[in-house]
Amino acid sequence: MTEYISLVEKHPTKMACIHMHMHACMRDWLAEFTDLREELNKVPRRAKNDMLVACSLYREVAEKVEQRILHVKRTENRTVAIRAPSFREIERTAAREAAIAQQREEDTALRDLENLSAKTKNKYSSAMGD
Repeated sequence: MTEYISLVEKHPTKMACIHMHMHACMRDWLAEFTDLREELNKVPRRAKNDMLVACSLYREVAEKVEQRILHVKRTENRTVAIRAPSFREIERTAAREAAIAQQREEDTALRDLENLSAKTKNKYSSAMGD
């Protein structure tokens, strides 16, 4: 991201575009490092339309994200952000778990019914003198 900021310094563009690109490029990591996401979101207000100030602030955030990624790589041996599940994924997982639980209950009820049926059949056979 620091390379991107260097390009923006040479070829100025709208601050909203820079902000959007920063979010897009670091989306997964910003979801994990919420403090840095909040810091990134404060840049437009702090910069007050001053491109040099904005680039400096964006560079600070990008460097912090890069440092945090290196720390995660060293300490946890991973290079991919831990992505939080979306609301839709949470709902889907809950529905799947509920369906599995219901299937288990139905299997148990069916097994109990078959056992009862077998006992009744054995009892009837014994009474008939088979």
